[in-house]
Amino acid sequence: MYLLLTSLITVVVLVILFLIVFFRHPLVYTIKPGKLISPAEGKIVKICYDQPINKTDTYIEVYILLNLFNVHRQYVPLAGRVISLERIPGEYQIVNTSTTLRKLGRIIRKQNRLVTTIEVSNWTYSITQYSGYLPRRIINYLTLDQVCEAGQELGLICFGSLVMITLPADRVSLTIALGDKVTIGEVLGDLH
Repeated sequence: MYLLLTSLITVVVLVILFLIVFFRHPLVYTIKPGKLISPAEGKIVKICYDQPINKTDTYIEVYILLNLFNVHRQYVPLAGRVISLERIPGEYQIVNTSTTLRKLGRIIRKQNRLVTTIEVSNWTYSITQYSGYLPRRIINYLTLDQVCEAGQELGLICFGSLVMITLPADRVSLTIALGDKVTIGEVLGDLH
């Protein structure tokens, strides 16, 4: 009986510690003007240049993969006004470091996600939160027409998998590379 009780207490303590680490709330420090900051903590798994959104503009897409031990909260990378919040229902597939780029492209087209579009002066960018396999929940704290600051909390992917930021190619020069590990608030690039 004593061994069973000790084992049960150990499991409960480990689960509580895991949840405390998983749902931690880091501070985003001083935001430097003219810099694009990382909206999430994780590994840069894909960078796409010249993704056509319409016939006149080209965009850069940066994909940040969150592992189990990363902070799963996301933050606003650039100040602006929220002009769109679009929840796109879809599948719940597992995305991890062993996912190939080809498979990642197929998965994200079908994955459940929430796209937040923010207007900055006369241009826009978006942050896409892709839900994970298990809890399948995306929480977004922003509202339509809300003015937000860089470093402000955007939302949370419960046991999430992936965050993508999409920006006009002529507005930013990236200072990160494929495979880099980034933290929340870290500089991803310089704005022009």
